[in-house]
Amino acid sequence: MATEVAQERRFRADIEGLRAVTALLVAVYHIWLGRVSGGVDVFFVVAGFLVTGTLLRQLQLTGRVRPGRFLGRLLVRLLPNALTVLLAVVLATVVVLPVTRRAEVLTEVAASALYVENWHLMASSVDYLARDRENSPVQHFWAMSIQGQFYVVWLAVALLTVALGARRAAHRRFTVLVAAVTGVSFVWSVLHTWIDQPVAYFHPGTRAWEFGVGALVALGAGRALRLTDRGERVLGWAGLTLLLLTGVLLPVSTAFPGAAAIVPVLGAVLILVTGRPVPGSAARVLSARPLVSLGGVAYGIYLWHWPLLVLVLHVRGADRVGAVDGTLVLVTAVALAYASTHLVERPLRALRWERRGEWVAPLAGAAAALLLVGTTSTVSAATSPRMPVGDDVRLAHWADPGSRADLTVPASADPYPGVVAASQDHPTVSLDGCHQGLREAELVRCVYGDPDGSRTMVLVGGSHSAHWQPALDEIGRQTGWRVETMTKSGCRQGLNLVGPEHALYDDPRINDSCRAWNAEVLSVLLAERPDLVVASTTTVDDGTETLPAYYREFWTELDASGLDLLGIRATPRATTDRVDCIAEHGPAAAECALARQDTLAAVNPAEALADELPGLTLADLTDWLCDDLSCPPVVEDTVVYHDAHHLTATFSRALAQPLYRAVPQVFSTS
Repeated sequence: MATEVAQERRFRADIEGLRAVTALLVAVYHIWLGRVSGGVDVFFVVAGFLVTGTLLRQLQLTGRVRPGRFLGRLLVRLLPNALTVLLAVVLATVVVLPVTRRAEVLTEVAASALYVENWHLMASSVDYLARDRENSPVQHFWAMSIQGQFYVVWLAVALLTVALGARRAAHRRFTVLVAAVTGVSFVWSVLHTWIDQPVAYFHPGTRAWEFGVGALVALGAGRALRLTDRGERVLGWAGLTLLLLTGVLLPVSTAFPGAAAIVPVLGAVLILVTGRPVPGSAARVLSARPLVSLGGVAYGIYLWHWPLLVLVLHVRGADRVGAVDGTLVLVTAVALAYASTHLVERPLRALRWERRGEWVAPLAGAAAALLLVGTTSTVSAATSPRMPVGDDVRLAHWADPGSRADLTVPASADPYPGVVAASQDHPTVSLDGCHQGLREAELVRCVYGDPDGSRTMVLVGGSHSAHWQPALDEIGRQTGWRVETMTKSGCRQGLNLVGPEHALYDDPRINDSCRAWNAEVLSVLLAERPDLVVASTTTVDDGTETLPAYYREFWTELDASGLDLLGIRATPRATTDRVDCIAEHGPAAAECALARQDTLAAVNPAEALADELPGLTLADLTDWLCDDLSCPPVVEDTVVYHDAHHLTATFSRALAQPLYRAVPQVFSTS
């Protein structure tokens, strides 16, 4: 992670060692444990401690702060390594990753160069359809983005201190302002983490208190401590132990940055307030030459390890690395960190920027970042294939009464709507903003098909119901049905009718949102009594197709009310993105097909339910998606899925006629 610009008067070798331990901890947890260590929180505390010391010395010595010098030193320290890694990611994206990932990753590279990657990830965290994508190779730049934003805020606090007057009171005023910001941020962090943890995780306001705690230590919060050698040892080792055990003891990725983050923050504080390298102390261990050397490149280790890990996982087609690959990633990250630090960062820092104009370094840094942003745009435009234009509709022959899906036909080398377009070929209900989000409970209703139709069908459920909207829309247009949608991301119908043991998520707020939404849907259906209710009947989880208890309760409740019901069987569910696979290996590649027995049951699990409920009709279109052995990502000349398991709007629309012919009695106009 980024470090301070100006060194403290007394060099703290133990802080260099702390950086090394924390960077290695972050890398090890990412590489082998697939989880978060809490190390980033330690980096934030240390950054707050060091940058506050720098600003305080300026205030005490000169009574003012020079923003240009302050920002210039930061950018000269931060940008060389960061832009080097980002350029490497741009190259790797074009050479290694499939074309379907290109626009997404290059957008994140630009966001990272502008120090807004955390805001980009906040927006992505609420996009349910993006949840199954592979990790971005620059996702870890969220932490640098928050750190850069913190530096700007802390500069503003220092400038406010100056504006309030008298140099002799600068220390006290600065402390009061920092304490106020820290307190407000902590309260907000606890509340926001409870309300919406995924967004809180990336929000600068919920992280500012961690920087603030380090700042308060720099401002003298621990100065009253008069520690004996024994006290130094006890507190120092206690602090280091807290850091090492945070990721083991706490669910960092789901509980932070609220009150739980006190654990690594306290650990960092204990190390900062000790620091005398007395024999047997943690400070003595952290001051060892190898750790100090690694600490000097800790920022580079953090920057390099993640993209290396993501690329290795992609090449291996795995979600975890073994001992050999993991060691290779870590060793390579350390080697590249030394190389980029000594060959790029330090030569640039040695250009004596302080002899130039105050704003030369900030402007040079901003120009370099903008140049990289322009490069990503150019690369994206030059290397990404164009999306098709027009209403070219394949599989039109499926409208013929006797047609069947011909899965013996080799997949087209250029399937419609194109690989890039397929990844964005979502149903209209999603593009219109009519598909409710993961965390919201409000019922959103939209109308498709024939708006003036005399009969109404209502499509209900989660995203696996929503991907049938294009097919039902086409049926509605041709047969005079009004099609209304009530769908919500990651929420399966009937969840409100079963107990908490059927929770879909670890986060109870998401489950509560789904239950409340489902209760409203059921109330509307029973009150308005549409002519037909359409939803999924089965689901595939962990490679097994089942009829969940909540689906059974939903259908039973509606059947008891005398409603006509249409249940559509689940579609194949892969664990990796099908579009990415065909972009990388080709539409006909065997590795992109999914074995039928690994995703769907031999017999539709909902058949027994249909025998019990006279109002329920089942539709099973599996034979249009799979042959006897496999379920390919391309059927004839059309891409089937826009991710791992959701149908493209194009393919769903093509299934309108097969769906109609499968259950003509349901849609009959008589």
